[in-house]
Amino acid sequence: MYPSTLISLFAATLASGMTLIPEVLGRAVPSTTPVIDTCWSTGENWGADSGLAKNYAAQACNNAFVGTSGSRTWQPGDEIQQCYNLDSTKKADFTIINENSAPATLTSGDCYTYLTKQISGCGQGGYQEHAGFEFKADPNSGQCATN
Repeated sequence: MYPSTLISLFAATLASGMTLIPEVLGRAVPSTTPVIDTCWSTGENWGADSGLAKNYAAQACNNAFVGTSGSRTWQPGDEIQQCYNLDSTKKADFTIINENSAPATLTSGDCYTYLTKQISGCGQGGYQEHAGFEFKADPNSGQCATN
């Protein structure tokens, strides 16, 4: 727009009683996608095992956390932990907790998305809260306990 057009637009807007809200150029639009809340800075790294850890996250979601139906309702305070051996010296510990005060539904898509964010985005694992669920993915030394 030309300066004279802007002045005319400004004057017409003020005369109509409307308020102008200036546009801020270069400002980032807020994201509606949740971000990683906490990455741990100590302990084991995912390293070359990150791809295997993502496969195990999918397995955990399809078995223990959600099941094959695609969604599962969790009761308040429900907590499930799963452990998978990544190699002979390292394991992946996955935990999901329903922190909602009422029953809440977890989908397999959300399960996988929020567990793998801690694998892709946190070299040493981490946790994130989303929709009242806490998702933890943590690489640790050692092997999973057998039942």
